[in-house]
Order: sequence, then C-alpha cells, then structure tokens
Amino acid sequence: MPQVPTVAELETSVSLNEIFYSIQGEGLFAGDKTVFIRFQGCGLRCVWCDTKDSWPFQLPSGKMQTLGSGIGAQTVGFQDFVAKPLTVKEIVSEVKRFENATNICITGGEPLQQPKAFRALVRALSAHGYDIHVETSGAFTLPDRRNPNIPHWVMDIKLPDSGMWDRNKFENLQMLTGNDAIKFVTASREDFEAAVGVLENFQDITAWAGPRDQEERPWIYFNPVWETCQPSDLAEWILGIDAKYDKVRMGQQLHKIIWGDIRGV
Repeated sequence: MPQVPTVAELETSVSLNEIFYSIQGEGLFAGDKTVFIRFQGCGLRCVWCDTKDSWPFQLPSGKMQTLGSGIGAQTVGFQDFVAKPLTVKEIVSEVKRFENATNICITGGEPLQQPKAFRALVRALSAHGYDIHVETSGAFTLPDRRNPNIPHWVMDIKLPDSGMWDRNKFENLQMLTGNDAIKFVTASREDFEAAVGVLENFQDITAWAGPRDQEERPWIYFNPVWETCQPSDLAEWILGIDAKYDKVRMGQQLHKIIWGDIRGV
C-alpha cells in the first residue's frame, strides 16, 4: 500500500517548469491521457533537446535567452509560470483539476536532480492512486527500484550525437524490470550502432537468451531525432536487429505529429 505523505513532505518545495494535461506521445503509454509534471533543472546539455528552457535551475521571468547551439539551439521566452516553486501539496491540487486523468508522467529537466522533492511528490501522488512513470536521463543513480510508489521508469540512454554519452550510468540498466523501458533517441546511423552495442553489452537484461524471462526484461524504444534522422531509415535499421531482442519497438513523438512542435501538449 502507498504510504501517506507527511506534513513536511507536503510542504516540500519543487522547482517546476510546467504542468499540463495531454496525450502521452511516446513509450510505454503512448496514446494515454496523461498529466505531465516537468521538473526544472538539468545538468545535461543534449544538442537535440526540445525543452532547453528546463535546463537552468533559476530562470529570469520574462526574458529571452538562446540555449544550445547548432541544430538543437532554441530561443525561449521565460514566462511567469516557468521555474515557479510550488509545494507538493499545491502540485497535487493542480493535478486533481484534471478529473479524467489517472496517469502521471514526471519528467524534466531531470527529476532526480531534486531528490528530496522528487521523493515527496511521488509519495503524495501515489497516495491519491495515480499510476506514475518517471522519465530520467540515466545519468543519475536510480532510487531503490523496489519502491512501490514508482511502478514505471523510462531511462533515456544518451547516444554519442547527443554530446552526453560519457554521462551515462549504465549500471542503472541492471535495476530495470519488465515494467520499465529503455529509450534511445537516435540522430544518426552511428547513434543506432552505439545503441545496439549497449544491447549487446547488456544481453543479460535485454535479450531473450539471457537469464530474465520476457516479463522481467525492459522494453526498448528507438525514437528518431526529427531534424537529422528519417523515421523510414530508423525503421529499416530496426528491422535488421537480431531477433533475440524481442522487446524492441520503434517510437515516434505522437504529440508532435498531432499538434506540431509546440510546448504544453
């Protein structure tokens, strides 16, 4: 049974980028009605990141700033709601406004860079019966995987073209289960080959020939970077993956197909 949050946990401050209700665009719950809670702050600088305004931990409201360079550069306007600190209690109240929602996606930024706030929020949301999945970069050590308040993890392994390959903590893969997913955001053929190398190096987790049953192995998603990787090319590469990786799937950002490359959906 989920534990009831303490008064202190409910008053814990969380630095947030945004909260919104939409269709989950990718991964395990693609197509599901979902409330997204985007944490503010990320220590990584992926060149293709599409939420660069979630990078800084402190944002000057109302100002413009260019974040990143090259393909991934974005000029963003920092609105009043950006990086507004809310208590856990206030966040739960906001989430409850979306009466038809049962699924929660905690994303970022990087949620694990606010560990105290993250733990308090997860406990509070679980106490209200929400089904939670957490999107993390894999560059930070996962909390205890046996925590019943977090039924699903989505780990975004950073491939070489992201510029953050050296930040991966591959030992985190050992903690994933059949309720979780590994995501490879793929910008090029070189990225794809690097991802296949990860699968090969962790066959005990990812392949049917390993010690884990199918129900115990995480799902594996390959998503194309819109600007540099044609979905048709990625599909062809995936078709050539060894059959022992039977939980490989191709992903697309469904929300971008529906609404275009805009925020808050």
